[in-house]
Amino acid sequence: MLKIEAVLEVPSELDFALWPTSSVTEFIHLRIHGTMPDVEVGSAVHALLDWAYDLYPDRESSIDQYLRTSLAPPPNADEARVTEGGLRFSDADQGVVIKVGCCTGLDEREYVYDFLDGADCWSAGHDPSPGGYRAGDLVRIVQDDPDDGSAALVCGEDDLRRELAIVEADLREFVGLVDRWASDHAPRFRELLVAETTRLLEIGRYDHRLARRRGTTPAAP
Repeated sequence: MLKIEAVLEVPSELDFALWPTSSVTEFIHLRIHGTMPDVEVGSAVHALLDWAYDLYPDRESSIDQYLRTSLAPPPNADEARVTEGGLRFSDADQGVVIKVGCCTGLDEREYVYDFLDGADCWSAGHDPSPGGYRAGDLVRIVQDDPDDGSAALVCGEDDLRRELAIVEADLREFVGLVDRWASDHAPRFRELLVAETTRLLEIGRYDHRLARRRGTTPAAP
């Protein structure tokens, strides 16, 4: 059965000690969902805000300094925060896992919604470049587009919609975890951090598209 997971790219945390994390020693993709332990939420918050590391090298003097500088509007539009990561596809019955590519973000899940709305295919990231296209009445999701014999799984469009709905629920529940995490670790920045996490993960943006069927008139968001 198809499974889709939202994942964030988490950098090494060897030199990070402002709050408890999973102590990641090298780059990983961390699944985002509503039952994450506190240290994983800490890792995810770190990953969401790590965009500003090169811009503000002195920001790690304290939690307040870190959050104040990381949550401030970027000085230039081309330095806007990104949610590096994406969607990981798998099917245990088929024995296949389609990993996230490089230089992609959770915002690019929009391409899968575009596909369900009628686009011919989708692709995101590189090295590898996972993507999907129609194969008759089914959807073929490949690890590296073009296919050329790379790992692949097949599913139906209804399977995609079902799993995307679970992803959106996972992301919503994660925001609730961030709310509780901030209450414990950074209460002064709780509202700002929750609002920014909601914006970064585009919570609610795709709700009206989940019920849509290809070829139908889009409903107003």
